[in-house]
Parts: sequence; C-alpha cells; structure tokens
Amino acid sequence: MGSPFNEIDRDNDEFQHEIILTRGFWIAETETTQELFESITGGNPSKFFGKKRPVEQTSWNESRQFISALNKANVAPTGYKFSLPTEAQWEYACRAGTTGSFAGNLDAIAWYENNSGKRTHDVGTKSPNKWRLYDMHGNVWEWCDDRYSAYPTNTITDPT
Repeated sequence: MGSPFNEIDRDNDEFQHEIILTRGFWIAETETTQELFESITGGNPSKFFGKKRPVEQTSWNESRQFISALNKANVAPTGYKFSLPTEAQWEYACRAGTTGSFAGNLDAIAWYENNSGKRTHDVGTKSPNKWRLYDMHGNVWEWCDDRYSAYPTNTITDPT
C-alpha cells in the first residue's frame, strides 16, 4: 500500500508498506451512478449530470448517509451490509495484483486530466483492471471509510 518511492512527494506520507487483509470483502464493479444515488436519496448533488455518470460533489458524511440509506433499502444479499471500503481495501482492489503506479495503461483504464475534458464520464466506459473493476483510477475521487493519518512504515494487518 502506498506510492512507489520514486513518486513520493516529500510533503506526502504515502510510503509503500505491506498490508495484510485477513477478511474478504466485496467492492462495486463501478463507482456509484447518479441513477442509483437518486433512486435511494431522491437527490443528486452532481455538477456533471447523467444517469450513468458517477456521483460527485458529495462529502464524506453525505456518502456515509447514502450507504446507510442503501442498507435500509434492503437491497444487499441476506447477511451483507454496504460500507465504504477502507483505504487498504480500496487500494488492494485498485491495484488488482499489480505493484506499480497504475493497474495498467492509464489512457486505457482511466478518465483523468489529460483525456477527460475536465468532466466526468459514464462509468465503465474505459477498460477494467484485471479484476474487472472499472474506474479505479480517475473519473472521480473515491471516499474511504477510514480517517486520514500518516502511513505506518511497518506491516499492518487489517488497517482501519
């Protein structure tokens, strides 16, 4: 987890370190669409509208409120609850078994500053990573469940 040494901004604390995840988890194939968000909350805070575009312009608290409403809607399989991923879970899913800066050719897998026209795009329109997860790089920033803090330098098991 973290950035390769040659990419670390000295003001940044994302030093690569080993993480051990002992519990399995599921993660959505794409970012949350505006269509899903509106069906659960009745609203849409996004600046760039489109049913299949990702929701943006939400705070961490608003994202957690959406997750709570999603759980109240009882749409998860029996015994499962939705949550935001921890940063370690998100990065594990994003990397899809890779260790470099990106989980593939950035132009092929991501909408980002150089190819997005400075707007969001429908989810799932770029190639997925090796684990068939879309938009893990680019399009919008994703919220994680855990708090911001300095990365440790030692191995951590199931960080939160």
